[in-house]
Amino acid sequence: MSATIYYFSGTGNSYRVAKAMCEGLGNAELINIAKEQRTKWEGESSVIGIVFPLYYFGIPIIAEEFLRDLEISEDTYVFVIVTRGEPMAGGTKRQLDEVFAVKGRGYQFFQYITMGNNFPLYGFDCSKEGLKEKRDDKADKKVLKFISDIKMKRRSRVFSILDYRSFPTITYSMPRYGYKHFLEIYSNDDCFKIDEDLCVMCGKCEYACSTGNMMVGSKVVWKHEDCQMCLACYNCCPENAIQYVDPDNKVDTQGKRQYWNFRKNENNHQ
Repeated sequence: MSATIYYFSGTGNSYRVAKAMCEGLGNAELINIAKEQRTKWEGESSVIGIVFPLYYFGIPIIAEEFLRDLEISEDTYVFVIVTRGEPMAGGTKRQLDEVFAVKGRGYQFFQYITMGNNFPLYGFDCSKEGLKEKRDDKADKKVLKFISDIKMKRRSRVFSILDYRSFPTITYSMPRYGYKHFLEIYSNDDCFKIDEDLCVMCGKCEYACSTGNMMVGSKVVWKHEDCQMCLACYNCCPENAIQYVDPDNKVDTQGKRQYWNFRKNENNHQ
């Protein structure tokens, strides 16, 4: 069985899961969709996996665009795993079903995995280290079960209550927290601020940026080209010199925790 696992990850949760899936399945290739420069995506393996985080009750734009472009044969087994920062969060089913309906096929396996929360906006804060470790341990055990199921090519799609009935419509348009609101503020990297007194010009933010939207030269610059609002730049800064401040939407990360789930010698460029 050959497998290809495509993933998008900002602060490491989805990368951790995708890498574990790749190692567990064997004979598998791991591909970061944010780093691959391709005009065409062709899923030629017998098993295709897609791993990405939940964004505002929906799918990150970069992941949805990738799914629309990905060509998959009818006999390919497809699994989708979505990482989330809260146990009851959901809302991806509507978009996934629409994307796969256009392809004229479905996906055989779907699961959410609850991990640490890397979202310090509005009333939320990033998870403490202890909670992150507990959730990582549970996630690792779940991944082992998923690997076994996928090797057997079992059909299993387990969604959140937010994926059913009227919830997808509500969460899409929910003020401040809904997917529609996320689309309105998407790519608004004007709201990132750098404290030049704290910044040591280490370049970690540029290295961590999933889409190459940052540049560190004589100063730190956001390019205003392809921000995914993954907040990797904020979360990875060792001096906490980067903040996201949006007075119009009452968002301010100052005083919030940071979150990072890459191990040593790992980063989201892999």
